Amino acid sequence: MAANFMCNGFKQDALDDVELEIKKLQQLVDKGKCSHFKKECMKIYDRALNKYDKESAHYNKKSKFEIRTQLQKQLFSSLEIPFRKQTSNIMESLKAKIKEVLKKLSPKGLILKEMIID
Repeated sequence: MAANFMCNGFKQDALDDVELEIKKLQQLVDKGKCSHFKKECMKIYDRALNKYDKESAHYNKKSKFEIRTQLQKQLFSSLEIPFRKQTSNIMESLKAKIKEVLKKLSPKGLILKEMIID
């Protein structure tokens, strides 16, 4: 019981520790495609888990593992919004590039409208 209480506190500390970084990542992807998105996500993820692991090192393994799993799920959930935005940014960029290539390949712009991606 005490291990659960303490490990839950460590979990919250780890989440609080990376909250600002997650907000910064969200702001970055809101401005456009982030070229180092995976690296930033992994840095946030690893930092939170390392903090939790260090603080919970001397507690019951079962409790520690269960709460660590909760932490992982919460981190994935927190990173989902920036991930969706990053994916959307990439899709928009790809659509623009495809349109550009199709226009260049089409003689005098005579390409079927159905082929142009909207």
